[in-house]
Amino acid sequence: MRRKHTTFLLIGTILYGISGCVWDGCGNQEVSRVASPDGKLAIVIFTGDCDGPSEFDTQVSIVPRGTRVDTGLGNTFVAQYPHGDYLANWTRPKTDVRWLTDRTIMISTDVPKTTLVQVSKVSVPTGLFSRAQVSIEYSITQP
Repeated sequence: MRRKHTTFLLIGTILYGISGCVWDGCGNQEVSRVASPDGKLAIVIFTGDCDGPSEFDTQVSIVPRGTRVDTGLGNTFVAQYPHGDYLANWTRPKTDVRWLTDRTIMISTDVPKTTLVQVSKVSVPTGLFSRAQVSIEYSITQP
């Protein structure tokens, strides 16, 4: 009985991997990275890519120095254009970032069609029991 259970578990794991459920095809491509004045954090601008032509986005995350943003949604700002608008404008939502202080950033962006995430504070892990609180200010620019 134990052998059947082990065999079933092994076959199930293999089928799960083959079906693409382990890797969903989504990934992020880093566009730029700006270190904080004290060098402990970074603002990362990146785009998400899920192998689909329906949406084109610009995302921003604030992360500890050296942290990659290979997968996942931006923790600070995410804006999308529908596919048709992307083709018409030939651009993703424009976004510029800069540090105002060690723990305050400014995000300047054109008015996106859809803003999925736009927060005013982010808590970034900086150690086992420590976090940095970062404030975010926004400036809307005209395309």
